Amino acid sequence: MTPEDQHRERARLALPRFHESVPILAHLVIDLPPMSWKRSTMPARRGQHATIIHTDKGRAWRDAAVAQLARQWVGREPLRADKGAPFNASIHTFHATARLIDASNAYQGPEDALQGAGILANDGDIEAHDGSRRLVDRERPRVEIWI
Repeated sequence: MTPEDQHRERARLALPRFHESVPILAHLVIDLPPMSWKRSTMPARRGQHATIIHTDKGRAWRDAAVAQLARQWVGREPLRADKGAPFNASIHTFHATARLIDASNAYQGPEDALQGAGILANDGDIEAHDGSRRLVDRERPRVEIWI
């Protein structure tokens, strides 16, 4: 079995396994290579205040991800956490190389895109990333999200 076949098999077996009582509300795909959110921002000053802004590359990724997610969510209302029941977002990042980015940085961009696309009313309602994985798919790097 080639290394690519091994990665494909691991990806197939790594589908999130949720407890039966937890409904899957959505399965969404961002067909872009995962991006480290830490590397897509930079410090800046606005008058007297320091702030963080996105680089051109980070803005382009976010805008493309929001557009792709919005097309998958047409005509649906944003998800809201009711009565203290926040969401679990299982985020699988499929990288083109075996060099994986830090997991927490890989989740921030998709979370912001979910809110920007109107899928989540507030990305702060995501309480856990149970079932999340960092995988390799040389042929189709992407981000898959189960909420």
